[in-house]
Amino acid sequence: MKKTVTVSLPVYNGEKFILDALQSIINQTVKVDKIIICDNCSDDLTSDIVNKFISDHIEFDIEYHVNDENIGFQNNFIKCYDLASTDFLLILHVDDILKPSTIEKQTNFFNENPEYAIVGGGNDAIDEQGKILKKAQNTKTHLFKKNEIYEFIKETASWIPFSSVMYNLKHTKKLDFLSEISVGPDELYWPLLLQKHPIAILGESLVHTRWFPGQMRIKNSISMFDDYMLHFKNKIDRAYLEIDKERQEKTKKLIKNQVSRFSISLGRDILKYKRNYNVGLKYFIHGIVLYPGIIFTKFFSKSLLRLFSLID
Repeated sequence: MKKTVTVSLPVYNGEKFILDALQSIINQTVKVDKIIICDNCSDDLTSDIVNKFISDHIEFDIEYHVNDENIGFQNNFIKCYDLASTDFLLILHVDDILKPSTIEKQTNFFNENPEYAIVGGGNDAIDEQGKILKKAQNTKTHLFKKNEIYEFIKETASWIPFSSVMYNLKHTKKLDFLSEISVGPDELYWPLLLQKHPIAILGESLVHTRWFPGQMRIKNSISMFDDYMLHFKNKIDRAYLEIDKERQEKTKKLIKNQVSRFSISLGRDILKYKRNYNVGLKYFIHGIVLYPGIIFTKFFSKSLLRLFSLID
């Protein structure tokens, strides 16, 4: 029996890119069974674009849901997940573009490996006009066995390009999807999933991901400092998903190192691009306190030199 696929598209004020995203879904080498669009109360031309697209492509099963009120981006993503009733699901960011054979490659993988919970891949970075800024290099496919949490975090730092991930809903529906946390919820979800099922990352790019000048990450990290601190804590706590004490400590040390580097990088970028010394230095110092050994690395020396040059 043929396995069915949904591609969901959460959107808020997506008039600029939603047509590209939708076009990439219908241009797949394997036709998807359902497209679900969850509109989080857009007040631009999103609804006009979507409704015209639906009328122009009646051969596709497209559901368009408009929320009564803005429920926040995280809850809108969860709604996309909850509405899916097919075998497989991919949630596509509205400003990203699927490569033509992505769905085919992922469904083929699941057909051959039904025990896996998710299959993701790499991403090419594109600008607002769709020009490639950075092309992903093909690598080997990584197959992480159940409970290989340390191995996964070491290889990926818990990050998988979100729009590249297809879910095997037979397995993932049994676990709460993501969370109410607004910072990096997927990074917390993957290790949780690994407790129960193996996951795969194909060694090739499956999606074009847009990078914007003054990326929102920097802006958000200033206004959401407390949320980032909670995210860092929760990420470190994922070490306790490991089975034994020795692996817990090993994983905890690894995550602290990664979070320390990320926190210092955030602080450095806030100082460089926003000149916000109060928040920037808080991130910078947090990284040192979290993992003091970072001060003996080349990474820290370079960051410190840049920090002093900015202060001067």
